[in-house]
Amino acid sequence: MNNQPLLEVRNLWKSFSHKEYQIEILKGIDLKIFKGNTIAITGASGVGKSTLLHILATLERPTKGKVFYKGQDLFQLSSDALARFRNQKLGFVFQFHYLLPEFTAWENVMLPALIAGWSEKKAKEQARRLLQEVGVYHRRNHRPGELSGGEQQRVAIARALVLEPELIWADEPTGNLDQNTAEKVQSLLFSIHQKTGITMIVATHNLKLASLFAICYELTQGQLIRKQC
Repeated sequence: MNNQPLLEVRNLWKSFSHKEYQIEILKGIDLKIFKGNTIAITGASGVGKSTLLHILATLERPTKGKVFYKGQDLFQLSSDALARFRNQKLGFVFQFHYLLPEFTAWENVMLPALIAGWSEKKAKEQARRLLQEVGVYHRRNHRPGELSGGEQQRVAIARALVLEPELIWADEPTGNLDQNTAEKVQSLLFSIHQKTGITMIVATHNLKLASLFAICYELTQGQLIRKQC
């Protein structure tokens, strides 16, 4: 049996300069994420949940420490190699969906696949399947400004899944939604994991969302503390 983590973090530190002070956000974090894990990272606003997620997803570099993917030190890769890694292996869902306003829902979901070199036919078929799965296929030809907040987030989830990534990173995915819509998005994320077994890491202050995940941590004073979900 292969016990190698899918993603491993060793002695991760992140600090920011503020005038004459150094503010330490992350302080020596160690973490192992295995294939199929569902992990929720909770904590108060401003403690560094998004910063941690961005470093794990290679969107931001740590001050010190290493992040390994299947044993590969990610921050030793070139910028181009890191961009390919993010495109091919990771899917992202943010609090603010970041859909491109000039494109339809269908085109937004297709875009990562087209960037990866898929044919338009293959990308369109994959986008169709995912839009049906997340329940917004009937809105496929609408632009983001014509969609509700919940519909926009469902399109963003479909976009995150289009390349069949190994990991999904979600940063406060329900933070900009009303309670009823947030619960529907929560159920959708959980059902996607049940169907696909995809590894999913969510940063959230929403304890109800966190309770759906198998493994929970609280980020406090720069440390990750394992807790009961």
